[in-house]
Amino acid sequence: MKKYLIGIDLDGTTLNAASEISTETLAYLKYVVKQGHKIVIATGRPYRGCREFYDALDLDTPLICDNGSSIYKANDPLFEPVYLKIKKSIIDKIFKFSKDHIETAFYSVEDQLFVFRPQERLSFLYHLNHNTLITETPFDKPGLPEPYGIMMAIRRPFDLPFESFLEFETEGLLTFRSWGKDMNNAVYEVYQKRASKGDAILHVASYLGIPRENIITFGDGLNDVELLKVAHHGVAMKNAVIETKEVSDAITEFDNHENGLIKYLDEYLKKDAS
Repeated sequence: MKKYLIGIDLDGTTLNAASEISTETLAYLKYVVKQGHKIVIATGRPYRGCREFYDALDLDTPLICDNGSSIYKANDPLFEPVYLKIKKSIIDKIFKFSKDHIETAFYSVEDQLFVFRPQERLSFLYHLNHNTLITETPFDKPGLPEPYGIMMAIRRPFDLPFESFLEFETEGLLTFRSWGKDMNNAVYEVYQKRASKGDAILHVASYLGIPRENIITFGDGLNDVELLKVAHHGVAMKNAVIETKEVSDAITEFDNHENGLIKYLDEYLKKDAS
């Protein structure tokens, strides 16, 4: 049997609606690891928001967080971590340009959360734990750490000037992902052009000595498009957005609430072994 690198997103893929790994999924993924395959988490969450799942699965692989902007050694002491941060000088420029039009913005660095104009209704995105230090601050304050990426809600109609600024005034280093617009606000994830789950999973695969033809990935969101595209076999969840389904090699029959990931993976590995 081939030994695969299996890259898994968390929210909407491995986790259910309660942001939990089901008992069945946990047990099966542990079984897969014991069979010699490598499970690699690739999530948009910060490190503190995914380490508990990594530990629950007893993994020893590098841990991809922040949509590929950071790769932690976690339980692999030999892996050299990767951190693609945004320069403080560029953060200052973005903040000064958009300050009067920011509905809310936040970013994480380790167990620190930095927030400008916090909103309770978005607190579920903060991924807080009992160690999290929350700092409410303007982002151009001297001495703040450089982020892996920033989430920003921009009041419309300033969204178009904001997009143009990111494209032409950030030294050619940054890009953005739109997470939707309504009548009042546009939500963006701002990050380095070099950062993606796809590039991160290839980096980890190279480190582990696993060829591309042995990479299987699972995802559901816009931030999983690259993750599925670079894999030999990229699988979109039944509940995935259309953009992710369009680049996938297959779509699960069941969604993330129905253990769709492991049901598909079990059938795939059985066919491979037959």
